[in-house]
Amino acid sequence: MPIALGVAAIFSYALPTQAAVVIEGTRIIYNEGQREVNVKLLNVDEKVGTLVQIWIDEDNLDATPNTAGVPFILNPPLAKIGPGKKQQVRMVYLGENENLKQEKLYWFNMLEVPPKSNEPASLSFAVRTRVKLFFRPKAMNGIAPNAPESTVWRWTSTKEPFEIEAHNTSLFHMSMPSVFLEGTPTPIELSRGTMIAPNERYRFKVEGLTTPPDSTMKIRHSSLNDFGAEAVFTKNISIAK
Repeated sequence: MPIALGVAAIFSYALPTQAAVVIEGTRIIYNEGQREVNVKLLNVDEKVGTLVQIWIDEDNLDATPNTAGVPFILNPPLAKIGPGKKQQVRMVYLGENENLKQEKLYWFNMLEVPPKSNEPASLSFAVRTRVKLFFRPKAMNGIAPNAPESTVWRWTSTKEPFEIEAHNTSLFHMSMPSVFLEGTPTPIELSRGTMIAPNERYRFKVEGLTTPPDSTMKIRHSSLNDFGAEAVFTKNISIAK
């Protein structure tokens, strides 16, 4: 499809542009066994219709609808959404025998192509929006998301440069808008916008710490649930001996 040929280049110049079409929700959950999942799009522009192209990729920013190669079909993959109108996109999973035991991350992409302007010397931008699509296999049926509670935190270096490791022992991804080290004169920010995959070990560099770690220091981090709501967790940090 010609619209998607320049996706990477278009996206790099589209950041300052405000999208006319928005995706309902900040994440999509697809449980294996569901017949389909519907994603709602809304054109918030009350005056101008917008053409959008939709596809899914497997955590590959450069993938296009023709190269993504994912086990999903979308209907429609291309739509013209009128001013102030909604569009429902039907998503169906076609994969079989993947033998997955934990959550898998895909990305739902929407490329918005504004109509050409009749104004002289005007400039229009295409805007690409991506939201996370979490696919949960049947092996996870009945298991509640528990990544924040199941993540183990420990010091991997008790001398400068200090480091803390987070080991996500759950079957779910953990999205953390913020991570802080507390128990210091001033809380030390470790990260913003970090996601840790199932069974992944992720290390945070601790900059600004001038004293060796002790048991009073704790991790305070936020985490997003299935609805995009934010909760705050405080966790102990073990010290390697």
